[in-house]
Amino acid sequence: MKLKEMNKKLAFAISEIERFHEYQKDDERVNPKTSYYGYIPFGIYEYSYLVGRIRDIIVKREIPLSQIKFLEVGCGIGVKMTVAQEILGIYPEQLEGIEIDSNMVALSENFTRSKVHNIDAFDFKNYSNFNIIYYYVPIANRELECKLERLIEDNLKVGSFIIAIGKQDTEFRTSKKYIIHYRDRDPEYSGHRQIIEKIAN
Repeated sequence: MKLKEMNKKLAFAISEIERFHEYQKDDERVNPKTSYYGYIPFGIYEYSYLVGRIRDIIVKREIPLSQIKFLEVGCGIGVKMTVAQEILGIYPEQLEGIEIDSNMVALSENFTRSKVHNIDAFDFKNYSNFNIIYYYVPIANRELECKLERLIEDNLKVGSFIIAIGKQDTEFRTSKKYIIHYRDRDPEYSGHRQIIEKIAN
């Protein structure tokens, strides 16, 4: 697919999704059975900026792009994965997503060529395979969300990054295992936008 054609497709997807969810309250976005969010809008420009920051670090460290593996936890239809693919300059096979909603997974086939796992994030066993992991507070229940965040951090490889939007768990801040490359609070979104790197086990 040509970049121009893909951008039109992405723009349409994003506008349709955010138009639908614009009028929903937070509690209406939550699946009552799982306490997981169905979708929370996050600006594509803000997201692109964060992925671009990691791209700059990768280039500066001369890390081969062939070694990059990207995972989105709670990827929905895969729009953000496709954007990350373009910004990082990697192949679809280097990105994967996790999505518990089977309807979203089915729709993702229209927007990404990357693999989307129809699975609960707590049951996913391969977090250590990725060196960039992105999530935007996928679980409404704070206790469960903190548990998931710690699971991801515990399994993250040294030298890998997390792009975390609305991060709930704060224990990592006092740990010498992590450094924060970027941290910014925007009142328009829930919590901080952060780029975290694991530097020790």
